Amino acid sequence: MHLENLPVNDPERLAALNSYQILDTLSEKDFDDLTALAAAICQVPIALISLVDDKRQWFKSHKGLSIHETPVEQSFCAHAIFSADEIMVVKDAAADERFTDNPLVTGGPQITFYAGVPLINEDGYALGTLCVIDSEHKQLNQEQESGLKIVARMVMDKLELRRKVLALETVNQDLQKAQYALLDLNTELFRSEGKLLLAVDSADMGTWSADVLNDGLTLSKRARNMHGFTEDQPITLSESFKLIHPEYRELVQSTMRRAISEDKPFTEQYIIDPADGSKSVWIRTTGKATYYFDGKIKTISGTMLDITQQKKDEQLKNDFIAMVSHELKTPLTSLNGYMQMLELMASKNGDQPGLATLKKANKQVGKMTSLVNGFLDVSRLEAGKIYIDKARFDLAELIKEAEDESLAAIASHKVVFAPVEKTIVEADRDKIGQVITNLLNNAVKYSPPESVIRVACVTFGDCAQISVQDEGMGIAPNDLNHLFDRFYRVENRQTEKIKGFGIGLYLCSEIVQRHQGKIWVQSALGQGSTFFFNLPVITDKQFYN
Repeated sequence: MHLENLPVNDPERLAALNSYQILDTLSEKDFDDLTALAAAICQVPIALISLVDDKRQWFKSHKGLSIHETPVEQSFCAHAIFSADEIMVVKDAAADERFTDNPLVTGGPQITFYAGVPLINEDGYALGTLCVIDSEHKQLNQEQESGLKIVARMVMDKLELRRKVLALETVNQDLQKAQYALLDLNTELFRSEGKLLLAVDSADMGTWSADVLNDGLTLSKRARNMHGFTEDQPITLSESFKLIHPEYRELVQSTMRRAISEDKPFTEQYIIDPADGSKSVWIRTTGKATYYFDGKIKTISGTMLDITQQKKDEQLKNDFIAMVSHELKTPLTSLNGYMQMLELMASKNGDQPGLATLKKANKQVGKMTSLVNGFLDVSRLEAGKIYIDKARFDLAELIKEAEDESLAAIASHKVVFAPVEKTIVEADRDKIGQVITNLLNNAVKYSPPESVIRVACVTFGDCAQISVQDEGMGIAPNDLNHLFDRFYRVENRQTEKIKGFGIGLYLCSEIVQRHQGKIWVQSALGQGSTFFFNLPVITDKQFYN
């Protein structure tokens, strides 16, 4: 169909298309909502997200059309992606020599009108189009053409975000595998001092051993260099703690105390300011306590690794996430304003189906806005730009606000809040509210409609413990240890249609840890899940002082 002069087989363009790993994937509601929005804006029965490879045009979303692909020879979109115009419009396909004998024109769906906006990626390659089709003669007005272009940018932004997230997930998985491999290596190496020294030297790691009861500390040569100590300089455990940056000092101390009391290995990352005045260094420390037969602690020993360069690389990655997120907010804002205008027009015209479609689209824009804000929170968190503004408040009042909000926002589940007594904490009220909201939203997302979600807050000694319990699918044991890792997602048949990028629980964990609290989960497959987190409370004596 007159494709001889079109470079559809350009290997660089095809490589760019394949890099998105989108072809032949299942339908996704987010894309379907965008084609529904495009059809509503242009008032046509058919809207497609069409991706053109060397043999076919494949439809990621196909509103109003039952087929999933057509041969490239029959493709209108193959012409559109190489058009010099921002939008290719065919008012009468039967009269256009390019499409006169096209089976899609002479037979079903009897295309008469076509308008397609090329989906062009950041490298300038045209991957396909967002197009609208009608079997009747039609002409788009200026507002409709503008709206179609905005929705096309949303489609491309979503494709770009998908590719970036896939790349980030791969990097994250590689980092996790490397970390787990290192922990496994440490366990094996502790069995043999000779093997340990060999591995430590080859990995450029330092070793340390602390006599907690006598404030003693032994550091290897590499560990001394990291801390800025000379080779023969005497060192105490308390002196080494003073070198830890104040922001992380209490975190490291509490992590070690917990590891000793629970007899578990620990891993922590923090900044030290070396004693010789050299530049600050990022350290990852792993350790494990040993005990005498009577249960008293003997030593706590481990390894440490300079991860300063890794942190710089992570900062570059976080800057990239922030940049992408900021770039996505602009078209989101434009689309939101345009949809508000369309809602007003539909309301005045009494167009109830149009209003229903726009409400669905608004909901998806809200979801995408939340997702973008989540990525921005991650980048700010990693960059140290999320600040904890602590103040004393009654936790019972905050939970009552969450209860009132859930009554208005959650209609699909029954949310039961247990009575909470007055509980004074010193924390960032907004951030703790964000944690409770995230846990509630997770419970709604991963449990069946009409099931019960229970929220409680009780005080144990000097800690307030908040819990959110659901009756959902439960979590497999191999997922429990990684649930609060950044970008970690539980992957199984039950969760494959649940959208997310593994950001929410990671943010919850970071916020709780910055309050010297703890967050954890109890769950079993098929038996639901209960998420807990605790916060230090203000005692009556502290409150009145």
